[in-house]
Formats: sequence, C-alpha cells, structure tokens
Amino acid sequence: MDNSKFVRSGKFRLGVMVDENIGERVLEGITEPFIFKDRRGEGSKKHDIPSLDNDVWRLKTISKDGVFDKALRGGRIFSVKNFLRLYYKDEQALRKILIKPKELVWTTIVKHAKKCDPGNELYSFLVKGNNAMLFFNSVYQTVGVTFSNNYTPFTDLDKPMKDVVQQWSKDA
Repeated sequence: MDNSKFVRSGKFRLGVMVDENIGERVLEGITEPFIFKDRRGEGSKKHDIPSLDNDVWRLKTISKDGVFDKALRGGRIFSVKNFLRLYYKDEQALRKILIKPKELVWTTIVKHAKKCDPGNELYSFLVKGNNAMLFFNSVYQTVGVTFSNNYTPFTDLDKPMKDVVQQWSKDA
C-alpha cells in the first residue's frame, strides 16, 4: 500500500531543524522528494495460489476473524489443507460449518482452495470384499483405483463407476 497518495504530489520530504539548546553546530537539511511504501497490510493479503499450510482466511471471501473464519475455526478447520480434506471427505458437513453459504460464495472459496498444489503424498485404502484399492492425494481427493491389480485414474472412470468409488471413499 502506498501512503503517499494522501499528499497531492505523491511524494514526501524529510526536514531537520536544529535545537538551539544543544550547543553543537549542525546544518539544517531537507531531503529530495521520495515515495514511502507502507507494507503493513502485506502480511494479511490473499494469495493467488494458496498453499496447503495457509490459514483458511487466506481463501477468497473468507475475512480474517470474520464470520466464515470463526465458523471454520469452531469446526477445527484452521488451514487450507483442513478445508480441502473435509471438502473431499464430506462436502455437506463443510457447507454446514459455513452455515450454508450462498452458491457464488461457496464456488469462489472452493475454486480458490482447489488451486493448491496437493504435493506428492498418496494414501491408499483397501475396499474389503471388492478386490479394489483406492488412492487419495494429501487432501483426500480420490485420484485412482485398482481393480484386480489394474490401476485406473479416477478421471478415466465412467459415471456409474465414479459414483461407486465415491461411495467407497466415504468409508475410507
């Protein structure tokens, strides 16, 4: 943030006057004009691409110490990683914590959170009785499944199979 906008020229000058009582000989001086940049607000800026470690209020439309931030903290959601994990595990529970946000607000928050790089962590879950294993990334998003030792990326599954895998992932 640039504070110099409050001065017509946009620039400041520093001046020094001598106190007659100090007994030293000092020349008075004035600096050349300069612009002062105030960076006090940069620590609380939103990031275009959030990281998993960011506080949840770094997401778009969530104000620090605002209604959504307080509700999420009350639901033990402190970071973007916590937010995404609950989103992929139980989207409706997350919506409920946020006291049913308007659709546009919800979409904006989720879209911004999904810009995160989930990293290379993978988790697996054996689906008992179905000869299948599910694979999840660090935020518990289903990324693939093996059937009889044949791996298929989640995005390559047809709609009915995606629904089955999503149901299994709720049990993971």
